[in-house]
Formats: sequence, C-alpha cells, structure tokens
Amino acid sequence: MQNDITKAIIQIAESAGLNIKIYSEDDGLLYNGANIKAASETTVTMSPEYYREIQVLATQKKPQMYYVLSITVEDVKYLTELLDHLVAIAEDNDLVMAHSDNTAVYIKTIGKKRDYRSAGEFAHTLYENLSGDTKIKFSIGVGGIALTIDEIPLIIDRGVTAYRFGMLIDPENHVYSYKEYALLKIFDGMQSEALTNYFKMLSEPQTLELFEDAEMARTADVFLKKSLNLSEAARLLYLHRNTLIYRLDKIEDMTGLNIRYFSDAVIFRMMTILSKLKDK
Repeated sequence: MQNDITKAIIQIAESAGLNIKIYSEDDGLLYNGANIKAASETTVTMSPEYYREIQVLATQKKPQMYYVLSITVEDVKYLTELLDHLVAIAEDNDLVMAHSDNTAVYIKTIGKKRDYRSAGEFAHTLYENLSGDTKIKFSIGVGGIALTIDEIPLIIDRGVTAYRFGMLIDPENHVYSYKEYALLKIFDGMQSEALTNYFKMLSEPQTLELFEDAEMARTADVFLKKSLNLSEAARLLYLHRNTLIYRLDKIEDMTGLNIRYFSDAVIFRMMTILSKLKDK
C-alpha cells in the first residue's frame, strides 16, 4: 500500500510540474525527478526528510488541491472490475489505484474552476454514476481535500476510517464522510466501560429501549439525515406528518431530548454513536 501511494504521489507531482525527491528511512535517495523505476521497485518509507522536501518544492508554485476518496467493494472479486470503471471515467490529471484487496483510491485533481463544491458532492455523483453503470456493490469513504501532495496519504487514511465508522454507525448508507465521524474517532480509543458510563450520563431510564426498537431508531435516524425537516422525513418514512410528530414526541418522552431542536439533535447523535461503540 505504501509503495502504491508513493507512486501515486510521483505521478501527481510530475503532472503538477514539481521536481520531488523521496528518501528511505535511512535517508537513502530513492527517487529524484526522473528515476521512477527505483521508487516503484523499492519499498518506500515516507521519512520526515521526504515531507520537508515536498513542502519546500510545493511552495514554489501555486499549490494544487485534490479530492481523495476510498471506494470499497463488498466482494473482493469485483475490485478489478471497479478499478476498470474508475479508470474509464477518470480525467487526465486524476489518479486511480488499488489500496487493499477490497479498496480502491480515487484522487481527483481540482482545477481552477471547480466542477464540484466539495469532496462529498463529488463522492455522491461518483456513486450515482457507478451504480448506474455497474451492479457492483460498494461504498465510498470521503477523506476530504488534500491541499498539497504530501497530505494525500493522510487523507487516504481518513477515507478508509470514514468507511469503517460509517459501516458501524450507518450500514444502510453508501457514502461516508470523515468529517461526519470525526467525533466518533475521539471515542474509538476508549474502553467499553468508559463508553457505557458516558452513555448513561446522557440517558434517561427508557433511552435503551428506544435504541432496541428498530422502527423508532430508524425514525430518529431519518429525521436527522433530513436535516430535521418534518415533511422530507415523513415522505421518506411513508408516514403521515402527524404520525411522525407523534413518534418524535415519544422519542422525547423516552430520551428527554426534543430532536426537532438542533442542540438536542446533536446530543442524540452522540448517544447513537456511544450506543453502537460500547456494544461493538
């Protein structure tokens, strides 16, 4: 994986006109502008020296930005087919590569005129296009924007993390943003006992019953996803508006939170995360 990411950075740097150098962990020079073969055939460790070199050279020109996505297939046997589809739709300065047995990475170069307002918008568009062209089942982790080429490995990791957390919290979705799960990243390293204690601090006596009721839990989830919009949530849930209001009132009775208000919705979201993490 490290080797693939390094070769990707070399390609991106060359397309951006940057003359980069890459060093091994023992400070041996593995790549210097034209010697791609040495880098591609050697396991590369991205040393602090390498990062400094990239940063110095990147300041010589206007920095190029990149949307970075990870795309994970449910069945590993379809990864090659997915890569073929991604390569077919990639533009000249975009890059597609395998990241693991079941995950590809798409690095999209952002031009002077943005075709998409955010990495998330690009991810949703990519998902819709790929879903229409293939029957492969997959999900996308949105790492975000890499402001320089040396940030790309970090943003790739964020996309992979977004997918992992997204599948835990919201397996029915297909596009997961790292920003959405940044809070979950904070909780992820905690012991189960600590997570349980935090959950109890935020809960009412009947709160656990709510999360065990699939229908009520989905009602709350859809309402939050639709930005607390009653009409949109009722439409998606195939409920009469008054029925949805009744359920939201019941959620308030069980949790002490009126999720029609933003502040209570944030707390409820945190409780949902804690509930799933403590039981994983």
